[in-house]
Amino acid sequence: MVIILIIYGLILIGIGIYDYFHVNSFKDYIAAGKKRSFFPVYMSLMATMIGASVTIGMIDKVQTIGIYGIWWFIVAGIGLFLQSKLLSQKIWDLDAMTLADVAEKVIGKQGRLLIASIIVLAWTGIIAAQFLALTKLLAFILQCEVSNKLLIMVAYFIIGYIIIGGQISVVRSDTINCVIIFIGFIITFFYLYLLQDNFSKIFQDIPEKSFTTLDFIYQFFIVGSTYFLGPDVLSRNLISKNAKTAKNVAFWSSITFFLFGTIIVSIGLWGKTFLTPQANMLIYMLEHSFPIVLSALLSFALLATILSSVDTCLINMSSIFVHDILGSKKIIHLRISVAIFGTISLCIAIFQQDIISLLINTYSCYSPGIVCPLFIAIVCHKKYDIHKKIWLFSIFIGSVLGFASVYLHQPILALIGMALSAIFGIASFYNRPKLS
Repeated sequence: MVIILIIYGLILIGIGIYDYFHVNSFKDYIAAGKKRSFFPVYMSLMATMIGASVTIGMIDKVQTIGIYGIWWFIVAGIGLFLQSKLLSQKIWDLDAMTLADVAEKVIGKQGRLLIASIIVLAWTGIIAAQFLALTKLLAFILQCEVSNKLLIMVAYFIIGYIIIGGQISVVRSDTINCVIIFIGFIITFFYLYLLQDNFSKIFQDIPEKSFTTLDFIYQFFIVGSTYFLGPDVLSRNLISKNAKTAKNVAFWSSITFFLFGTIIVSIGLWGKTFLTPQANMLIYMLEHSFPIVLSALLSFALLATILSSVDTCLINMSSIFVHDILGSKKIIHLRISVAIFGTISLCIAIFQQDIISLLINTYSCYSPGIVCPLFIAIVCHKKYDIHKKIWLFSIFIGSVLGFASVYLHQPILALIGMALSAIFGIASFYNRPKLS
């Protein structure tokens, strides 16, 4: 298995080196030239969304909330479907390079700087979660202890690979990784359920109080909105060759992601029913529940999921920082930024060991402030005038309450923040005359 791991790592580095000599412009590095067709964009989006949070993290979460884990994938599918119908065409037509660049085109420089700053601050948590998950997986593969030394080695391998090739390498490697992901998890699902005689036992224990009404509402608005208008998901729109490609990718991804979610939750339910619930359940299943060939296949599928998610997050966050905050269009600045933000995320991973908590904290900081006002601005672009101070305040109030919800451990504050940001976002356009 170690030999296969080395070969896999060399393939990724080889892709990066190959693309290093084919990155001819800033647009190539940041947006893969904005000329990718349906299949590579679709595969890249799926590989990006299927990260540690919806594999290792969600299977752990299923141990406490049971079948309700499927709600995450339902709201994600709804978000992607709505993106396809309401946003994909409008965003692609803006010809933006990043999500913050979208804000500048519909609001102005102040909107770009504010949104870019929030994304950069919040998204370090997602990258940290992926670093942590990948370290735990590699510790299992290499049969060694999870340690900060291994975490550092993992982080800087990923950082180095991204620095070399940029977004083109990310898209190219995502296609390979997505094939491995689908094969690994589909075979695992059939292995578990074809060998199990009493399926009904798995669905008998449905927890009554582990997933509250507030949890349903919170995930629908806070989690679902990141799939509707999140920087990583929308980044795949921005590399598409045309609006039709962007719309089709979002639509078919909404269906595929939900179907994949049923596989993930089913694997988690099998572990909850027939094994002793514990942290890192999927890693435990790899070691104790599968034959060695399937264990190796699923290990590399997991490796592919995490790599595909973290590389997209890191390149996008660095692109937003360089393009939208620094205002630079130099590739060297992007590469330096990848190294800096990768290191910051590494430090967060060292001090925070809960994957799902890192992800939820990120969503709680991002969604309440940005999603509603930016969606309103995109829809109203070139149709109505805008009161910029009110619009900027809508971002501010939502983001402040989102951050407060994380540090005060009060999820209701994030929902209140989202509601207020929507109200002020609408008010910024309310009763304004149409532009001629």
